[in-house]
Formats: sequence, structure tokens, C-alpha cells
Amino acid sequence: MGENYRVFRIENDKCVPLTITDENELSVSVISDKFGLFAIIYDPNILSARFYFDYDDTLYYEKTNIPFYFNELDIEQPKRDGYVFTKWTTWNDPDEYEYGPVLTLYEGDRIYGEWYANWEKADGYTPLSITLSAPEGLVKGKEDGKVIEITTSEGILDSADESRWTITGLDGVTVSDTEQADPQTVRLTLSGSSSDIATDSELGVSFDSSLLSDTDKLQLNPNGTAKWTYNTDNTITVKGQAYQIRGLTVTDLSGSELDSIPEGSGFNINVDAAKLKGHSEEDKIITAVYGANNELLYLDSAAAAFGEDTEHTFTFEIPPQDAAVGSVKAFIWSSFDTPEPLAQTAELKF
Repeated sequence: MGENYRVFRIENDKCVPLTITDENELSVSVISDKFGLFAIIYDPNILSARFYFDYDDTLYYEKTNIPFYFNELDIEQPKRDGYVFTKWTTWNDPDEYEYGPVLTLYEGDRIYGEWYANWEKADGYTPLSITLSAPEGLVKGKEDGKVIEITTSEGILDSADESRWTITGLDGVTVSDTEQADPQTVRLTLSGSSSDIATDSELGVSFDSSLLSDTDKLQLNPNGTAKWTYNTDNTITVKGQAYQIRGLTVTDLSGSELDSIPEGSGFNINVDAAKLKGHSEEDKIITAVYGANNELLYLDSAAAAFGEDTEHTFTFEIPPQDAAVGSVKAFIWSSFDTPEPLAQTAELKF
């Protein structure tokens, strides 16, 4: 409700004005010598909001003449030596619930009336943390099927359905499955892969705040309002690919493409590679020949010494093998000593 009320008692189709003795945003008091039908008129566009530093009524912020549906709180969270601000609430003195149940101010809520800062002593207080991790490294363009984990410092995190989880920072990547690892940890399986494979990106996760229960701690906006959607405190760097293997073929020594490898015959492995961004000329284009039981039969490599934004075909002459060839693979690594994959692996099976 607004202020500047006018109150009338309806008698015989007439409005009898009454004297107002007190008024605020939530109530109005009048003098009347009889019961009856009353009409209350007020202006909803003269609301006010007051934010108090503490329950001693020390005013921190006040805004007057605000419209009925105003919900923009342009302040910063208050600060207090030795304490941590935890939320804005209505009056919560346990001995006085004048205005009904205690309410917490959430983002998007109407802002009017009186709000009080809530504090916890900094000593021994641990804020809510939401951590994102990945059991294995993530590479742009290869996110599909990978698993990441969300862990909260307390409470119970419900895995729920995948539609309530959102991947941020990656185009074309969503959540296809969720799994409860423990009360505070949920595993998310990624679906889809980035189309921009050359640029590093920061992967984050957001989710419905109602999925976290059994804790009174909240994730807050800078103005102190509670969030409806929580975000992980950290992000994970998803590395862009420096190279892309755009073709992998096997030919005989005269250049004719093969569908299988004849035993006792030499052959060529041809790797078509594109350099997407500048990298070391010491990077290695690697080919590997595997047997029918996936045992390594032969390995060869060449330096990736070609220019950025260009393509190059590397041909490796493979000598005759003593066992049947089951597959060949092509890799691009930073080195053999400390290998870092720089492109998605290509494979041909026979």
C-alpha cells in the first residue's frame, strides 16, 4: 500500500471522511465512532523503501516516491567490521512479528517497506561455495559426452532433470544427463560440441536455486538480493584446438586409396591438417599403426612446420608390418615428452 490515505465511512450512499491518526506502507489508523462499510483511497505511486544497517534502526538507504512495481535496488551490500552480510529481510525480532512471517528480499521482488541487514560473525563463518570441476581436460569441439561435476560446500544438491541446468560460455553445448554422486555433488554429462573450435572459452554452469536445500545460506547479487539462479563460483577453461585434422587416408605406394591393408605390403598414411592458430613449429603430427587387438605396431611423426590459417598434407611411408593392421590413427601433440593434444584424433579402422 502507499501513503497519503483518505478513508471514508459509507452511510446512506454518502462518503463520510474520517480522521487519520497514523499511516505507513502497510496500514492506516482512523477514528470512527461506529462500525460500518469503509472505503480507503491511497496513491500507490508514493511508496517508499527503507533499508536499515541493523535492528537499531540505523538507516542505510532510503528511496521515496517509487512506483508500485518498482524492483530496482541500486545499492551495494553494506559492510561491517568483523561481520559478513548474509541477506536483506523484513523485521525478524523473535519477540515481535508485527508484519507477519519474515521475508527475504529476492532479485525481482517489489521493493517497498522496511528491510534489515542480516549479519554473521566473520570468525568461524564459511560462505556458501559452488565449485565446478572436470575429471578430464576439455577441448573445444570435443565436449560431447564429457562429464563435469558441481559440488556445494553444504546442503543437499538435487540432480533433478537436465532442463534445470544451463551451460554458460559455450555455444551449442547443453546438459543431456544428470547423476547424483553424493549429497553435495552432481555429475553433468555434456551434449553437443562447440562450433568455434579454435578459441579458448570459459565454461560455467547455472542452475535453479531451489535445487539446493538443507542450508540457509544464499548466493547474493552485489546489491544483497538473493539469486533465483545460482552460478558456479569458478569456470573451467575449455582449450581451443590449435589444429584440425580434416582428412585421413591410406594409399598404396603408387597413390591408390586402400580399404584394407594387404599383409606384407608397405603403404602410405596421408594426414590433411589445418593450423587454426599460431603454435610452435615443434608441434608433432603423429601417425600410429595398430594391430587387430589394438596393439601398437608402428609410430612415426613430423614437425608441424606450416603457417597459421593454412592447410598441409603430410604423407608417412609405412613399411610392411608383421601382423594384420586393425587401424591407423593420426594425432597432433605438442611434444612426446609432455604431450598436450592440439587437435581431435582421427582414426581409420579396417
